Amino acid sequence: PAWKGFGGEKHRHPPMNGWLAVPLVTHDGRNLGLIQLSDKLDGEYTADDEAILTQLAVIASVGIENARLYEALREQDQRKDEFLAMLAHELRNPLAPLRSGMDLLMRPIAQDNTTHIHNMMDRQLKHLACLVDDLMDISRVSRGKIELHRERVAVGSIVEAAVESSQPLLTLKRHRFTYHLPEKPLWIEGDVVRLTQVLCNILNNAAKYTPEGGEVSLSVQCKRDSVVIRVADNGIGISATELSRVFDLFTQVDQDPMRTQCGLGIGLALVQKLVLMHGGQVMAESPGLGEGSVFTVALPLIAPIESPISESPAVPASEEVPPRQVLVVDDNKEAADALGMLLKSLGHEAKVLYLGQDALNCIKDYTPDLIILDISLPDISGYEVAQRLRQHTRLSHTIIAAFSGWSTSTHRNKVRESGFDCDLTKPLDIAKLKQLLEIHHRGDNGAE
Repeated sequence: PAWKGFGGEKHRHPPMNGWLAVPLVTHDGRNLGLIQLSDKLDGEYTADDEAILTQLAVIASVGIENARLYEALREQDQRKDEFLAMLAHELRNPLAPLRSGMDLLMRPIAQDNTTHIHNMMDRQLKHLACLVDDLMDISRVSRGKIELHRERVAVGSIVEAAVESSQPLLTLKRHRFTYHLPEKPLWIEGDVVRLTQVLCNILNNAAKYTPEGGEVSLSVQCKRDSVVIRVADNGIGISATELSRVFDLFTQVDQDPMRTQCGLGIGLALVQKLVLMHGGQVMAESPGLGEGSVFTVALPLIAPIESPISESPAVPASEEVPPRQVLVVDDNKEAADALGMLLKSLGHEAKVLYLGQDALNCIKDYTPDLIILDISLPDISGYEVAQRLRQHTRLSHTIIAAFSGWSTSTHRNKVRESGFDCDLTKPLDIAKLKQLLEIHHRGDNGAE
């Protein structure tokens, strides 16, 4: 206030007859403001006056802080309720066509329809798996449990991988998609899988929130010491209010009930956290509702080397993998039987068991090329089964793969300690299954 005695009008202030002020402080030492008295009518301020005002300041500080905490808890509780409702909605979206597809496959239908149903169910299953993966990833990032596997990589290879993953959704929405890469490779240091995930989430977000037949573009530029990746669309846009919290967890800029598969409000929050972990920045811009949006990711650029690493390592010509003997151990009988049937359809021999002890008994006179072993078995834990299997010298060339829904660091440590060669997360991707069989065919047990 001007009467404190500073400012351009201080020469006009009346003289002050004493001033007593005490700060309002939070429990962790942050300043909230102050409570003050001035111009005592009778005498000077005393130590008793200061003690009383200090007590009032403590009471006021606690009151203000409690009010703020209560408001934050109320907002979090509301967002939790909204998230749970959204989660139920998003999980039902892919489950509904999966259920219908299963019902259709049980009826006599034309072969062309069968192919269409399979493709539809495959898309919905991948979408369901992505929802679960996003939930797990944001939990790990929030708890600081994600470890980046940094390596030198060309940005172009990350862009190509992200575009390939997002192409089905862009095609489904019939968007006109273009992307531009610079002629010379730009190099960064980072986790290829996580950076691909970042661009995938941004591209998928653009595809979801752009009306059918819209435009989505991606460009890569070098600006000073940064690689700048820009994804633009002419979609529904973002209001100024929503723009400030677009990267907040469980936030959706559009909650139109008529718009399906818009996610859980996790993707962009995960994008921001992963980009920050790489020492970069991510920004969102939009002129307003109906005006489209632009997401920009800036990552630190590293200097090129004289003999650049190839962006796309040469892939050897694929060899036909001969039939392999595979042992599947899973107490979920339907899942185990389905995996066994899949292996047989690929031309391999599959033996399916449901208990850990049965696997240990079977292995006495059976030497499979690959063992897919569930962790949560009812009789013996998969970790212990793997340890006991590794005691058999006959299995020195057998790949033992852990198979579970767990993805925590504790689980991964136990997998390594128990003698597993690799860790597979449910549901199993057929491409990873084929890769495992191919690794065994080459005689390389260095699966990851």
